[in-house]
Amino acid sequence: MLLFLGGGPALRAEADRVLDAVGDEDFGMVQPSPGLPFAPVSFRDCALWERHMIDAARGVLRLTAPRLSRLVAGYERITGRVFPRLRPGALWYEQPVYYRGDPLTVVADGELLRWPAYAQALDYELEIAVVLAQPLGDVGPEQALAAVGGFVVLNDVSARDLQYREMTEGRLGVPRTKDFATALGATVVTADEVLPELHRLTGLVRVNGEVWSRGTSADMRHDLGEVLAFISRGQGLHPGDLIGLGTLPGCSGVELDRWLSPGDVVECEITQLGTVRNPVGQPEPWRQCGPVHRADWTVVCRREMDRAPARLEPLPWTPSPAPPLTGALAPNTALDEVHRWEIPGGLGPEDVAVDDAGRVYAGLRDGRVLRWSGDGTGPEVVVDTHAGPAGLEFDPQGRLVICDMLRGLLRADAAGEVQVLADSYHGRRLGMVNNAAIGADGTIYFSDSSTRWPAADYRRDLLEHRPTGRLFARRPDGRLDLLLDDLAFANGVSLGPDEDYLLIAETGRYRVLRYELTGPAAGTARVVTDNLPGFPDNLSARGDGTYWLGLPSPRLPMLDCPCSTGCCPTRGCEPRWGAGPSGYSPPRPDTGCWSCSTARGGCSTPCTARRGGSSRRRARWKPTAGSTSAAWRRRLWGGSERRGRRDAEAGRPTVSGCRGGSLDEPRRGWARAGALPCFATCYPYSGWRFTSQPLTGRDDQRTPGPWDLRPLSRVPGTE
Repeated sequence: MLLFLGGGPALRAEADRVLDAVGDEDFGMVQPSPGLPFAPVSFRDCALWERHMIDAARGVLRLTAPRLSRLVAGYERITGRVFPRLRPGALWYEQPVYYRGDPLTVVADGELLRWPAYAQALDYELEIAVVLAQPLGDVGPEQALAAVGGFVVLNDVSARDLQYREMTEGRLGVPRTKDFATALGATVVTADEVLPELHRLTGLVRVNGEVWSRGTSADMRHDLGEVLAFISRGQGLHPGDLIGLGTLPGCSGVELDRWLSPGDVVECEITQLGTVRNPVGQPEPWRQCGPVHRADWTVVCRREMDRAPARLEPLPWTPSPAPPLTGALAPNTALDEVHRWEIPGGLGPEDVAVDDAGRVYAGLRDGRVLRWSGDGTGPEVVVDTHAGPAGLEFDPQGRLVICDMLRGLLRADAAGEVQVLADSYHGRRLGMVNNAAIGADGTIYFSDSSTRWPAADYRRDLLEHRPTGRLFARRPDGRLDLLLDDLAFANGVSLGPDEDYLLIAETGRYRVLRYELTGPAAGTARVVTDNLPGFPDNLSARGDGTYWLGLPSPRLPMLDCPCSTGCCPTRGCEPRWGAGPSGYSPPRPDTGCWSCSTARGGCSTPCTARRGGSSRRRARWKPTAGSTSAAWRRRLWGGSERRGRRDAEAGRPTVSGCRGGSLDEPRRGWARAGALPCFATCYPYSGWRFTSQPLTGRDDQRTPGPWDLRPLSRVPGTE
């Protein structure tokens, strides 16, 4: 191939003469031979399209810093301009920039694209690549163009979860981001056919036959001759060197927030250059038991997954008072003498399972499943899902079934190969597959905790009290049946001794349900244990009709009701979680504060707190974490300290300090909304207890109102 390209116009003319003499009907249709059309001597890849650079930077920011991404999006929406830091640096505009890749990792059309063990987010990039047929060294743009032998389509596969840190912190290139797979088309088109049309080529990318991306080669920052002349300056180029020109605008998944999944077939096509088509392999396992050096987030099998809501939409919630920790619930020291098995370099586990040989399996938060021998020696890595394994069970054939909160219901064989059993229902992705129980006939009963929030935001699902959990049955023939829905964070699942019923833990309602599988009541559910003192999680049958039930945390008062004395007692309103002042969404539950508003008689309009002074006066403030000073309250309320004392003496509610985070800045004043409004700020839910009794302190400088909240003490173990 390289000799033919290096032969120049004379050799191509002779080839045309032979083809004309043979005739198309005798010669037939030439099919590319399997394998690479040539062996690249070296590989360099440029970035010549500004729009791709900006859109890709925006996509990486969306993945690595979602909060900052929302601020950037707001800036661009208001100003109508690109956020300055998203643009390439000044050097990019002055000269071509490129990196050097590994030519030994270039794969041919049809070959499998590796998914490395260290990668969590795989992406495609459609590019035009140049093949050199003549040596180059310190020449001008025109002489450089004469050395081009042909063009070929290229898919520069990238690990996006590594790219940001390698580019911003490593600053020595993108070795692991790029150096594992680059797909090269089977057809090389000669330069004389492509150069006149180089700025008018169009490309598209299909994934599993569906068009995902379209782009064009217009608006290159630097001409091809300038690029080749710059690269050859001082180092020289050789026949067989492969040079990518960069990703066409819009032709990568990160720009569109669309991601590849294991088993996908990616087809990259450019007019006049042909197509390169490759399947995506399964994620390779991380075999070591020590720390895992990869991102703690993943987009493995994220395709078609619903986006998380932009804000909370809570429902009214009035649970029964938590039972006292007395009698059978009294604290004890039964677990003080247990034998602890250390987990090297991982967090977890969520669940454990024991095989027929007595070996113990446990899944970690980083995606690995470890195995210990019966005496506790080990562990060793047996499976790596690259996602979030939760419940573990063995089927009648001894195969490990994994409930993965990101990838769905999985099954692993003895070699660690992962198979997806179920990841969608009626065309919609399963949200958070949590726990399972397997019958003797192979039917897998499993819970899907939430269809609204992803696994990383499970706390928000609990805060909303919006029941979206489900219970499914996967039959041996692969059919998926919905047994129950409208569950408040469906969790642990366990079968009865005779497999005539199922128990399922409903974490959001502090109870356990019994679902009948046989008999006259088959298909119905009833409560068997209610008003538990903590959050019910996994269920495990002992085999004698009794069950272990895990309660990983006691109930938190602010989840039951943030105002322990009740809201708006004179109006008889029920407490409910509000969306924050003036309809603004509250901050994240693990870092910010939460507001409690009220609704009366089914009315969805909350009454919120009155600030000091006129209710029409606009509040302009920006609190900081830990600020509870009088000056801060004056900025917040727009009133004076004297007005605050007058409100307290009259029995009107006044705002407490915010220590757990900062509130979103309101753009409107807060209306009084009736006779006696109510508003209270709450602390992060991660273990604070609350009291409504009057408190005094240096930072109050006033008599607290009866609705003020202050942390009473920290729950042990939540520091």
